[in-house]
Amino acid sequence: MSHLLPYINLLATMLVQYIPQVILAVVTLIVGFWIVKLVVSGMRRGLQSKHVDRSLAGFLESSVSITLKLLVIMTVAMMVGVQMTSFIAVLGAAGLAFGLSLQGSLANLAGGMLILLFKPFAVGEEITALSQRGMVEKIEIFSTILRGEDGTMIILPNGPLSNGVVVNYSRKK
Repeated sequence: MSHLLPYINLLATMLVQYIPQVILAVVTLIVGFWIVKLVVSGMRRGLQSKHVDRSLAGFLESSVSITLKLLVIMTVAMMVGVQMTSFIAVLGAAGLAFGLSLQGSLANLAGGMLILLFKPFAVGEEITALSQRGMVEKIEIFSTILRGEDGTMIILPNGPLSNGVVVNYSRKK
């Protein structure tokens, strides 16, 4: 039993030293997630009052929620002593590689957000875009779906669509 005494003393010292940090980290995590929830619900109300498209609003809400939660988790990790410098460098390099590999998809995503935000056309309107004519059936984050005159489904990528010429036959002045 006497040979265990130094280990017990070391354990007691470590508990006294680290328990307050762990408790503070847990409280920070709980309060941080609660604040993220409040921010996202406030953002949701703001987007609804501005009548932003539901697809775009959902995407923005989830993006903000994930980003803020990651910041809370990184803050808590730093509080308990995890060195974040190398983690942030790896995260940055992974983000760059991810962005470069999804360049086309990110262009379509940005185009979809622009279409949903500025509304050059809406569901039910007849348009010609990218040499295709049809009735807008659905506007998604990455693509817009038209129904052609012969009933064919036409899927247009939002990147080129948001940068190209769109003729909207339903909005005559």
